[in-house]
Amino acid sequence: MGNMPMPQRTPEHDKLNFMVGEWKTRETHAPSPWMPQGGTGEGRASIKWGVGNLCLINDYKSKGAMGTFEGHGVETYDADKKTYVHTWFDSMKPTGMASHGHFEAKDLIYQTEMETPQGKMKMKMVTHPVSEKEYKFTIYMDQGGKWNEGMTIVYEKA
Repeated sequence: MGNMPMPQRTPEHDKLNFMVGEWKTRETHAPSPWMPQGGTGEGRASIKWGVGNLCLINDYKSKGAMGTFEGHGVETYDADKKTYVHTWFDSMKPTGMASHGHFEAKDLIYQTEMETPQGKMKMKMVTHPVSEKEYKFTIYMDQGGKWNEGMTIVYEKA
């Protein structure tokens, strides 16, 4: 057996560059089964390339409607499967959650299914670049076949 070829960075990896930086964040939570009143939060995110410039690493902290919240994400492009892969761990789901996605125009869109106390729930996550200094991340939840906005985080360059 010869050496396995090492994964190489691709132009698809470069499409994630707009998320790199130090960010101030503003969260808006729509009313939902687990947050009936909705709410807001503020935090910070540090996002940088790691693992040989093949993975985007996101360290996230906020305070607000959910109390103190921490998250850690790793995002990359799987050139063999032609899909973006996002793995996320946080205070509410420390066992992690993986999603697969693609770009539609400038928006990066992931879909996944999550176990909740109310059963399986489909989620769609949309990352939308607004400008060089801002982007928006929105989670939509499938409620009875309709995508309802669950949470939006606005990232502004710190």
